[in-house]
Amino acid sequence: MEYVSQSQPFKSTRQVALWTMLLLGFLAMLEGINIVANAVELFLVSQHPETVASSLSDSDADFTEMPGGTLQVAVGLIALGVGGFSFLAYLATVVVFLIWMHRSYGNLKSLGISNTEYSPGWAVGSWFVPFVNLVRPYGITKEIWFGSDPDDVNTEGSPLGSTLQMAKIVTPMFGLWWAMWIISNIFNNISTRWSFRSSTLDDHVTSFWLAIIASVLTIVAAILAISVVNAITKRQEEKYKRLMAASPPTTNPYGALPPSMYPPSYA
Repeated sequence: MEYVSQSQPFKSTRQVALWTMLLLGFLAMLEGINIVANAVELFLVSQHPETVASSLSDSDADFTEMPGGTLQVAVGLIALGVGGFSFLAYLATVVVFLIWMHRSYGNLKSLGISNTEYSPGWAVGSWFVPFVNLVRPYGITKEIWFGSDPDDVNTEGSPLGSTLQMAKIVTPMFGLWWAMWIISNIFNNISTRWSFRSSTLDDHVTSFWLAIIASVLTIVAAILAISVVNAITKRQEEKYKRLMAASPPTTNPYGALPPSMYPPSYA
């Protein structure tokens, strides 16, 4: 039987989890806009290759007067705006996600896991160590997942005894989420490097396709990350409820105040 740790109070992650999921969704939406912008670029290349080539070259030619020039300007401005918002959204998502992870890992002790493998600080720091960040954050996330299992609490006959459906669904997704996270980062790096090195129209066409693939992978990774955050948060909340239900009552037999705080009786 596990009991709630009194030295390590449980801190609900619902609020920070909500912000994490909202930011991940916003990031996915921006990537969707980016896909549309790159698809329009590919359309313009097929219809007006001279206009696109002129807009991407270092020449002083006014491509706005060429066929499709106005649309090319609009797409360029949209891509620039999306790029700026994506950068800011990515930074905000990283910060909020790491706050959620730090708090979730810190909750393990209050959920009855006395011997955690790492510290909450390392749960965050492992993301910033080269090569280590390819495997360690995934392992720490799985430790949070298994340590938050509400079925570890014996609540036979309790209305809290049902297993969360979300928990069953997300377990097989862990490997897929982590694979998508790594692959999307690889494609984003390749796409960015390719776009900077592109010198011909064919190179830019390739960069558009790479950007579309990278955006699709990022959207998939964001959706899976939302599922993981949501499921772990629900598991921790459920386990905490079960621990509270299973823990013996600690009510004060004298009422709200300890005996020493009652005024003396002069009767």
